Amino acid sequence: MAARSAQVLRSRFLWAWLAGGILAAELWGAAFFQARAASLGDPSLMGPGVRAWGMGGAFVALAEDATAAYWNPAGIVQIRRFAITPSVTVKTTDWEALSAVTDLHRLGELYPEKNQFTGEVEVTAMPLGFATSRFGVNVLGEGRGQWQVDRSPTDSTSSFSSLYTVASTMTFGLPLVDLPLLGRLSAGVNLKAYNGRYQSWKEENEKVTEQSAEGQGYGVDLGLQSRLTPWVRAGLVVRDLSSDLKWKGDLPPAGEELPTRRPRVLQAGVALCPPGGWTLAGDLVRNLDGGAESYRVGLEKTIFGVLALRGGVLMSRSEAPTATAGLGLAWGPVHLDLAAASAEGLRRLEAASLGLAVGF
Repeated sequence: MAARSAQVLRSRFLWAWLAGGILAAELWGAAFFQARAASLGDPSLMGPGVRAWGMGGAFVALAEDATAAYWNPAGIVQIRRFAITPSVTVKTTDWEALSAVTDLHRLGELYPEKNQFTGEVEVTAMPLGFATSRFGVNVLGEGRGQWQVDRSPTDSTSSFSSLYTVASTMTFGLPLVDLPLLGRLSAGVNLKAYNGRYQSWKEENEKVTEQSAEGQGYGVDLGLQSRLTPWVRAGLVVRDLSSDLKWKGDLPPAGEELPTRRPRVLQAGVALCPPGGWTLAGDLVRNLDGGAESYRVGLEKTIFGVLALRGGVLMSRSEAPTATAGLGLAWGPVHLDLAAASAEGLRRLEAASLGLAVGF
């Protein structure tokens, strides 16, 4: 009887991973037929969570706090009682111009020697993130802004456009099997309600025009996570496997479009957690609607269970690598985390992240 039960559990384990592999393969192949041009609403793959950012975003196999609602919903099964994880991340091409985007006239005065310049900012914030080992709720906001200034001897034009979405998410996690030889496999799903807003401002010869639109929709994420051995973990997630967004209001300028659905993103990874406080993780990320592919590697060293040192790198075929670094301080169940990302060979600060985690 015991042997038969073990065989049934083993079958459930293998079928779950097989189904996940088939799903990933189908979505991967679909990307070649459904690729579309990136728009203002095509977000970067930032994600919340300061620990994740400090490790270069290689986190799909490690997610085990409230940010698992983004990185891998199956990870909430690892939470012992409950976890609360608020965080915010800001990424920009120009920190000085970022402080002036609400004042188009000042934005145009920042660089008087240039006849044209552009910039971009992205913000990811999880002001509320709460999860237990089976259920979680969180609010995740993602926004992107772009500005452009054009000057000529006769006139001057400054413009700023922004698009942000807020996802109110319910997360459900379920342990599937726990076998000594095959590991502990869990599955998770996110059900998301999206609210979005598009705004654009344009100042031309001291005359300002404004446009705005609001959107609503839904999204569904699916994830798998397994502890294959005490040292080895694996994870797979598909974000926004199904989604829809409907907009009402002013249309954006020509050349831009408001997204009618969220990009589908596949992320798969493996993590090694040997004794001694070391963690090494590697992820492969693919935007299934745009064909973009990136690779992430992260390393963490925990010292005396109090101090965590982190480093990582994000790589893609089309862009230069981005290096990340992070620091974590733990005091019992409370963790304070800092992280930063640098581009252009460590010459420019690209992103900064701050977060607090409480877990029991």
